[in-house]
Amino acid sequence: MFMRFIQTAAFLALPLVLPARALSQDAPIPLGKDVKAPTILHRVEPQFTDEARKEGISGAVSLEGIVHKDGTITVVRVVRGLGFGLDESAASAVSQWQFNPATKDGNPVDVVLNIEVTFHVLLRVEGDVKPPTVIQPVQARYTEEAAKANIKGSVSVEFIVYYDGRAKVTKITKSLGYGLDESAKAALEQTRFNPATKNGHPVDVSMEAEVTFPQPQ
Repeated sequence: MFMRFIQTAAFLALPLVLPARALSQDAPIPLGKDVKAPTILHRVEPQFTDEARKEGISGAVSLEGIVHKDGTITVVRVVRGLGFGLDESAASAVSQWQFNPATKDGNPVDVVLNIEVTFHVLLRVEGDVKPPTVIQPVQARYTEEAAKANIKGSVSVEFIVYYDGRAKVTKITKSLGYGLDESAKAALEQTRFNPATKNGHPVDVSMEAEVTFPQPQ
């Protein structure tokens, strides 16, 4: 599962119990141009809960924490949650991470850090899973190489539509060559979708598609 740092967040904050250890230290400072960000030394992966897996929940949990001078982190709050036990799982895992601390003027400092932990479970469009819909299509380019060779037909692909509407091609199952495979892949990955849903929640789904290339005029 993918994890990335973010600098800001503007979502409903859900408080966690802040240990006395964090309260007793110097006030943490925000990251800025004169503060070198902490880097991860050791990461613990969060567990996907049975409840979330059953519901096919995919998405991101945003956490706010304090990275201390000794490289430990205290999770202060859930900035944006997913429920189904994933908020607690993300917070528990991140609380066990170890960092090279942030520094200012070469000295370690406590800093406030926002961390986004992303969970993915891949479903198929069937039963109570509603399919994604295209909201911003992108036309695949017919390459000059294919036009010169008078190539026509379709490129078949397998791809994932993620909970946030992004698409990623995972496999070309029928190739045409002449740059058309790459053209089909690029067009599909630039297309934006309303994501698939299950019980009203956006989910990741695996899909198949054919990208057809007409005869040159």
